[in-house]
Amino acid sequence: MKDGNRFIFRDTAIRHYALGRARPVLPQFASARLTTRLWVLTGILLGGGVLTWFIRIPVYASGVGVGDGNRIAVFLPDEERFRIHVGQKAFCTFNKTSGRVGRTLIAIDSQVASPADVHTRFKLTDAVGAEITKPVVIAFVNLEPLPGNLPASAYAGSVYRVDVEVGTMRAISLLPFINRFSQ
Repeated sequence: MKDGNRFIFRDTAIRHYALGRARPVLPQFASARLTTRLWVLTGILLGGGVLTWFIRIPVYASGVGVGDGNRIAVFLPDEERFRIHVGQKAFCTFNKTSGRVGRTLIAIDSQVASPADVHTRFKLTDAVGAEITKPVVIAFVNLEPLPGNLPASAYAGSVYRVDVEVGTMRAISLLPFINRFSQ
């Protein structure tokens, strides 16, 4: 590009152009604000994952309880006999409107009882007897102190849902496919 003996372009412009072509320029796909937000979101997700690894939640064995004098006879599935012990927490639900009331297991029968034995020993009604169809372990909790001002005899024969806390597990084990690795 010579015009006679002169260049059309200045020397500094040619050098600047050459340097610009030599330096790699990466395209900007995201703004700095979006990148920062994505890093914060990633940090929150990782922090939540670590938290669920360390947080432990209770595991319950559920059964039916029947008022028997001033205590509740709790019928738990036979599979739970090795996981329940005297002194464990049991949560009784007295009615659908009230919350759970915490009690402590005071005794556990050493033998597994058949449904027929349970029906004759506790004189269960058909409604309660229908729920006990397999061998059970019988545990007992104190009925008193009771919510309200009623005596324990007013609750004789009443049916309760009872959950006995038999252990804990990591919260992350509730996620599918992860529970086999988090034991």
